[in-house]
Amino acid sequence: MNKVSHIVSIVMTMLALPINASATTDKIESSQLIKIFVAPSEIKAGKAIAESSCIQCHGVMGVSATENVPHLAGQHLDYLFTQLQAYRDGLRVEAKMLNAISALSDTALAQVAGYYSSLDPPLKVAAETSDSLTVDPIVAGKKAASACGACHGPTGNGAYPGIPLLSGKHPDHLIGVTKAYKNGSRKDPMMQLAVSMLSDEDIENISLFYATQKPLASTATAKGDVTKGATVAAASCNGCHGEAGNSASAETPSLAGQDPQYFSKATLAYKTGERNHPIMQSMVSTLSAEDIANLSAYYVAQLPKAPDVRIPLTTEQQAEKCDRCHGINGNSISPLVPSIAGQRRDYIVKAINDYKTNVRESSMMFAMSEQLTEKEIENLAKYYSSKQGKSVIFIRLPQ
Repeated sequence: MNKVSHIVSIVMTMLALPINASATTDKIESSQLIKIFVAPSEIKAGKAIAESSCIQCHGVMGVSATENVPHLAGQHLDYLFTQLQAYRDGLRVEAKMLNAISALSDTALAQVAGYYSSLDPPLKVAAETSDSLTVDPIVAGKKAASACGACHGPTGNGAYPGIPLLSGKHPDHLIGVTKAYKNGSRKDPMMQLAVSMLSDEDIENISLFYATQKPLASTATAKGDVTKGATVAAASCNGCHGEAGNSASAETPSLAGQDPQYFSKATLAYKTGERNHPIMQSMVSTLSAEDIANLSAYYVAQLPKAPDVRIPLTTEQQAEKCDRCHGINGNSISPLVPSIAGQRRDYIVKAINDYKTNVRESSMMFAMSEQLTEKEIENLAKYYSSKQGKSVIFIRLPQ
C-alpha cells in the first residue's frame, strides 16, 4: 500500500535544547515538538539518500538481512528521525552509523525517516514453538521433578532419613549441584542416573520449583549435642553458611533444618575428599566424629528461612509489560516509541542487552531490562519477532 501522500509526523524542533543519550524515548518534552508535513517529493529525496547511505546494512526496502541490524520499514517517522539525529550528533555511539549520516542535515534525516516510514513493515517470521514462551517455569519444574519426589518428597522436604531436603534452597545452588551430578564431578550412581536425561532448562525449572517451596525442618532425630554444635558452627561454618544456617549466598546452601544423617554423610565426604571442594575440605579437616554429630544436631534444630528468589514471569506475562509502551503485540501507537513487532530477533536481543548494561541509556528501559535473564531476553525476542508489524497510520494536514 502506498502511504506517501498520507505521511504526517511529529519531529524534534530544530530550536529545541539538545537531548542526551537517554533521550530519544523517555526525556522528550511536548514543548520540544513541532508538526510538519512530509511531502511526496521529500519521500523521493529520502529514498535517494537511503539508497546511497543506508541500504547496504538496512536492506533495499528497509528489511535488514544483516545480523544485529534492525528493520526500518514501517517504523514511526518521529522515532527514526530522533534516532538518526542522536547517531549523527554523537548521542548514540555507532561508528558505521556516524560514517553514513554525519554529513546529513536535519532536513535530509527527516526525508530518510519519511521514506522508511512510508514502507510496509516486513512479514513476520515463523513463530517459535518452544514451550518456554508460554509455560510457567515453576509449573514446568514441578512436572519435571515428579520422579524426584520418590526420594525428596513432593515439595522437596524429604521422604526418608539420609535424603537431603531441597525446599527453600537457592536455585543457583541447586542448579550447580544437579549439574555436578550430571557431569560426574559429584559422585552418586543413583543421582547421576536420575539427572542424566535432564536438559539445562529442566534443571533450571526444577531448581526454581524447589526453591519456591516452603522450607521445613527435618523431623529426623539427631544424636548430637545442639549447644556444642552451635559452638563448632560459630567457629567453622557461620562465615559461609550464615547465622543459624541460613545462607545469604546464592551458591552456598542453607543448612538450617537439614536432615542430620545427610548432613553427617556430606560433611564426612568433604573430609575424606570424596567430595572435592578445597574450602570445605580445609574447614572440616579437623572436625571429629563427635563434632560432626553435634553440628548435625544443631542445624536440624534451626528454623529454615525461604531465600529471596525472583519469581520469573512467562514470556507472555513479560510481553504484557512491554506492550504498555510498545503497543499490543509490539505495534506502537506512540510516535516516539518504536514498534518491535516483526523486528529482527538478534537485534531485539542486542537492544535489550544494551539497555540492561547502559550501553544505551534510558531509565525506563534499564528498569525494565535490569533483572531479565539471558533466557528471558531470548524468549522476548522470539515472541516479538514472530508478531506481524502494522503500517503506521497518518492523517493528512492541509498543504
